[in-house]
Amino acid sequence: MILKDLVKEVSIEEVKKRLLVLYPTVKTSLPGYEKVYKLLLKKRARKSTTIINVEWIEDEDSDSGGYWDVHGKEPNDDTRYALDLSTFSMWLGFTIGPEILTRKDKVSLFCHILWEMTFHGFSDKEVYKMIRTINRSLKEIKEGKGEFKEFKMEDFE
Repeated sequence: MILKDLVKEVSIEEVKKRLLVLYPTVKTSLPGYEKVYKLLLKKRARKSTTIINVEWIEDEDSDSGGYWDVHGKEPNDDTRYALDLSTFSMWLGFTIGPEILTRKDKVSLFCHILWEMTFHGFSDKEVYKMIRTINRSLKEIKEGKGEFKEFKMEDFE
């Protein structure tokens, strides 16, 4: 199953309700998530070999004791890849790891993925903006014109 198939199997009403349970701070962002959901229904999936994995990571410093990590893997490779700078068409073509579907209900699974895929915004344009910012900084560093700068989320809000 690819993410595009999963999107078709969940309703936005279920997703909004579950998002509020899983990520209570998103209440004001629900219109953005609904916009992305509708966009995903219309967009065409881009073929990919990437497999989405969702894994609970224990973190004693967190109030909840941990967090859900959404990352990508390639067949026959144990490397974990960040997917947050992927376009929405790319996301739609990623395969959902079959073992995940047996461990998580589809609505919760989609909510965790949606949370990750919108980390840099609710459009491909916002994702591209982040990519350009990173590339510009890398170019400046390579040319000796810039210094390493630690990015903070508020720099992009």
